[in-house]
Amino acid sequence: MLSRLALLALLAKSASADWTWPNPVLDRIEDITQVQAGLFRSGVLDGVNPCGAFPQSGTGDPSRQASSEWLRTAFHDAITHNAQAGTGGVDASLIWETDRSENLGSRSFTDTFGFMLNYYSIRSSMSDLIALAAYTAVRNCNGPPLVMRAGRIDATGPGPEGGVPEPKDNINKLLSKFANAGFNQADMIQATCGHTIGGVHGQFFPEVTGNSSESNFAHFDTTAAIFDNKVATEYLDGTTKNPLVTAPAGNNSDFAVFNSDGNSTIKAMSEPPTFLSTCGSILQRMIDTVPSTVKLSDPITPMKVKPYLLQLQLLSSGQLQLDGNIRVRSDDRGLSPQPTVKLMYADRTGKINSTKIDTTPYTFQGGTGSGFEAVFWFYQIPSVILPNGISHFNVSVTNTTTGLETIYDNNGNGYPVQDNIIFQSPQSCLVFPNGGGDPNLTLTAAVRDGMNLTNPSFNVVVKTPRANAVVPELVVKTAPMKLLRSTTFGYTLYSASYTLPVASWSTTADVWVEGPGGVKYEDAFKGTSSLGGDHQCQEF
Repeated sequence: MLSRLALLALLAKSASADWTWPNPVLDRIEDITQVQAGLFRSGVLDGVNPCGAFPQSGTGDPSRQASSEWLRTAFHDAITHNAQAGTGGVDASLIWETDRSENLGSRSFTDTFGFMLNYYSIRSSMSDLIALAAYTAVRNCNGPPLVMRAGRIDATGPGPEGGVPEPKDNINKLLSKFANAGFNQADMIQATCGHTIGGVHGQFFPEVTGNSSESNFAHFDTTAAIFDNKVATEYLDGTTKNPLVTAPAGNNSDFAVFNSDGNSTIKAMSEPPTFLSTCGSILQRMIDTVPSTVKLSDPITPMKVKPYLLQLQLLSSGQLQLDGNIRVRSDDRGLSPQPTVKLMYADRTGKINSTKIDTTPYTFQGGTGSGFEAVFWFYQIPSVILPNGISHFNVSVTNTTTGLETIYDNNGNGYPVQDNIIFQSPQSCLVFPNGGGDPNLTLTAAVRDGMNLTNPSFNVVVKTPRANAVVPELVVKTAPMKLLRSTTFGYTLYSASYTLPVASWSTTADVWVEGPGGVKYEDAFKGTSSLGGDHQCQEF
């Protein structure tokens, strides 16, 4: 049976195409991927913009190019796939393999991982972030439109050694390594299109460049900061300076690859449109190469309507307050007039509130965020008092030119908001001891009375160093919460404290409770970094 809000949605134009929200597998990766600039930006783009630069150095480093290093990281992780055994691929096993000779110049990997640690979480695996690095680098360099999928699972140890192609490999060894990973001869040649950006560092490969200085960076083509076909055309017309073509025999692997079929494949893909489409197909295959036990999601397209940073709060007056934001995708990258957005919510019994809630468009940074695939408007939900709680809401989007109203109802489910357990940010805090050291995290939650809810608990994700790996393990620590105080408002407050290792001060935490029949209610994925600094635990 449809909910009353779903029935109400039928009275206006209804729309659905997004996945059903929330989705812990997709939501965080979609945020990071689709909103890379502007308001509420993830900032992944900052690591490779502009294409020819190395922004991580602060002042820039002309001997390095982050976009090519991010793409190289994805290739070195993917190529150790064993197609016959169904193991390896983009699984972040590379975090254990950076000291191998086949991964010479490993600073490109460690710096890529270091940047992506900003986004590494219980909902965004390092292997998904490696794929995102390739997606972002290629698209930002005007390359083919790769798509992101989610669901990659990080390996728990290194993969077998010897699978990465090296400049010194002869053609038979190169063919064998690519075949082991599931790529044939034509695939191997096409995959070398990634050498349209970047180059070879002489300090790591002096036998290739003929110059061992730290500043030596021999580009693959004359347009190393643009994803174009020059790496192919300059090779074919004899003007190439690609060091992996011009190096002495035995260190010229690109020449061996291109020439392995008499230049047939590289000629066929040398025209600009063909180069981009061919390269897009092979690079997409590369980042989607995963162990056979992993099932990737469909391509993550930008959602039309998405709640963002929703938070209930039990006030000291006994009232429930809802805060948060609504993100709306523009269908023409922000060229048309901004629509108006309102909420229609149902209380915890399903009764619809008769008054629509107006939202306020953001004005900072034009009120928009953007990515490679879309531009979004952001709207702030005013601090709404909910006299009888909330169960879900629909979103009304009205075209200000035509007056057409479209109702988004989350595929008939409404956008759910549970009020059985509520994370209480004002009564939570992260306190560092004087003089430094491990901070103390205090989490407080309000649990609804009369619902037979038991075992109020918290989870916190602790970043735990691993031997011989450059990325920590994410370990979920769980502990019960203790009674803090009762209220006359139909809620009881519980609290707990946990000493976080200082390296984990910026992490995520959940509060949860068990209901009848083993049902679990949670207020999850709360960032701890916002609980530090001037934020103090307040009395209720």
